[in-house]
Amino acid sequence: MDFTLEQDLDELRARVRAFIDTDILPLEADRANYDAHENIALPVLDQKRALAKQQGLWAPQAPKDRGGLGLPVPGWAAFYAGANRSIFPRMSSARPGCPSANAVAYCSLRPSICTG
Repeated sequence: MDFTLEQDLDELRARVRAFIDTDILPLEADRANYDAHENIALPVLDQKRALAKQQGLWAPQAPKDRGGLGLPVPGWAAFYAGANRSIFPRMSSARPGCPSANAVAYCSLRPSICTG
């Protein structure tokens, strides 16, 4: 079985990784970016969500007509391989307890769960 990613998915993985490296990981060094639950603070979160959307790194599973990337399942794996490197496990959630396991996208799919 060949597990080589298609070129477009590998490029997406690299873009997600670069976003995490340049826009998310540096936040971890400054405690001012944390909320009381040690998640990313909401004002910072909102700014990074907007940036992720602007860069086309939002909602990998959601259909394109709903604002997502419309990726196939292998694309989700590539996306999350690049994204799951931050200590902010709820990067995409707007409140503590949102079951996000990635740094960019979960709550873009279920905003009513994550934003109340």
